[in-house]
Amino acid sequence: MINKRLFWPLLVWLNMSLALLPVKAAEPGYSDGMVRAAVIFGILRFAEWPEILSTQEKVVLCAVGQSPAVEAIGSLKTLPRIGQVVVEYRGALSPSQLRGCQAVIMGRRTGSQLPLAPSALLICDECDPAAHGVAAINLMQLDNRIQFEVNLDRVREQKVNLSASLLELAARCSSRGTEVRGCND
Repeated sequence: MINKRLFWPLLVWLNMSLALLPVKAAEPGYSDGMVRAAVIFGILRFAEWPEILSTQEKVVLCAVGQSPAVEAIGSLKTLPRIGQVVVEYRGALSPSQLRGCQAVIMGRRTGSQLPLAPSALLICDECDPAAHGVAAINLMQLDNRIQFEVNLDRVREQKVNLSASLLELAARCSSRGTEVRGCND
């Protein structure tokens, strides 16, 4: 008999692991953008906005600039839920329209100065190199796989909590703090 408390985290971990498989090994019909979008939804599943989720039942995901993930998410008929929390997607916006977003996908030509709520999780998907230092999470393609790196200092500044399971799946993790185990290796 399967322990229910272990089953759901294991299932989520498995979904995230499958999203990190080589792009060419994905099922026909799944594009690079769809794999990137799956990774982003997996990241959202492992993220917590303590002050927001206690008062709201939705996470607002926004996008500024163009990227494969933005195009793929924009083409979805329905968005996955994060447990009981609904994900509301606001398509490609201008930087001035980003207030109220809990997570923002930064695509090409977005710059690094975005007017955001202090708890907005910034995810870079093919964003400008200048914006890499601003983003908490950078998606990248390495060895024909969609992977991500986490900047824990930016995560803390953005007042978001990421689970240890997500950090274990990251290709890289960085932090200026030497007390953070598992980063800077």
